[in-house]
Amino acid sequence: MVPRVLMLHKRDEGDGWVPADGGSSGGGGGGNLSGEKPAAELPATSGAAEGGDGGSGGSSDGGGGDSDGADGSAAAAPEEDEAAVVAVAREMTDSADTLIIVTADHSHGLVINGGDRDEPVLGFIGGSDDEPRLAGDGKPLPILTYATAPGGPPAGEARADQTGLDIAAADQVRQAGVRLGSAAHAGEDVPAYADGPAAYLIRGSMDQPYLFQVMRHALRLPLDAPAK
Repeated sequence: MVPRVLMLHKRDEGDGWVPADGGSSGGGGGGNLSGEKPAAELPATSGAAEGGDGGSGGSSDGGGGDSDGADGSAAAAPEEDEAAVVAVAREMTDSADTLIIVTADHSHGLVINGGDRDEPVLGFIGGSDDEPRLAGDGKPLPILTYATAPGGPPAGEARADQTGLDIAAADQVRQAGVRLGSAAHAGEDVPAYADGPAAYLIRGSMDQPYLFQVMRHALRLPLDAPAK
């Protein structure tokens, strides 16, 4: 079996998840992992790859979760069902020779502004008598805001007063400190989860290129690039 890597990417809103050929070693293409299910049926952010010669495979997500956080909606982002795509990938592959990695390439500057342990994270910071605590501008402050996003105030205007609004609704645009057309990418660390051969190498704090080296090891590819 020729080693190959399949990645999923969400090209445009509403297009669903489509395969993006991650290339292969010695020929072979991207496309569906096994031919049993179209790649577009995979419901979330992951991919998988199969190794050759009875060896291991490598996998990486396609970064499609970008479309949720970038629009300033904090409610939609946690609903992406990564567990579902991992389950489908496992059905299509053999855990004995397939490494699955779920990760992200960046965050979107989502800020936690406080709040008590028992307060809904998508709501306002609580005050006394079950009323939201008011910030210095006399308006309630959401527990979650973005540093930059479409929910920032327009030029020359103050922060909107969201008193009485259901800010936990999935279609509610989260407030932001600075208004941008989409949330800017942030620089903090993102998690990486792995299962299968060589998954034990995914642990601790890692530089991004290290994930490639894990996949290279799982696919049994040579350390040196092949001669042209």
